[in-house]
Amino acid sequence: SSFGVFSVDCDKLSKLEASVQGCDIKIDGNSVYANVNADNGGYLYICLPYIDGYKATVNGKKADVYRVNDAFIALPLEQGENEISLSYLPDGFLFGAVLSVAGLILLAAAIAVRFTKFRLNKKVTTVAGAVTYRMLFVVFVLAFFAVYIFPIIAFITK
Repeated sequence: SSFGVFSVDCDKLSKLEASVQGCDIKIDGNSVYANVNADNGGYLYICLPYIDGYKATVNGKKADVYRVNDAFIALPLEQGENEISLSYLPDGFLFGAVLSVAGLILLAAAIAVRFTKFRLNKKVTTVAGAVTYRMLFVVFVLAFFAVYIFPIIAFITK
């Protein structure tokens, strides 16, 4: 490497700076909003890490989200004023939310049964306990595999 000396022509830099088009960006939670004026269309480059799951609209129409420079986002612009909305929702978020709500409902039902005078037949209770035990065992084995075994297999086969 060299520690060479260089200089910048301030007049050229000022002209270049004046010709660059910028935009107003607002971030709200998992959404980004931007207003951009593009003379000839083109793309808006956003320094956000590219991850599958981004949804974008440009002027109210669905737009593709492109990966640029191996890690960032670019959105196509139309000529003139562009109103951009970009949001992110992780894969599996809705499925996880549904499972969480179902779990809370089942927990509330179990608490209600436990602390009320509602009693089940002894045979039903025995069968339910056996089924619950087996389900818990299966979930434990699946979680153990997902956390401890699968990452090792994935690492070795990669």
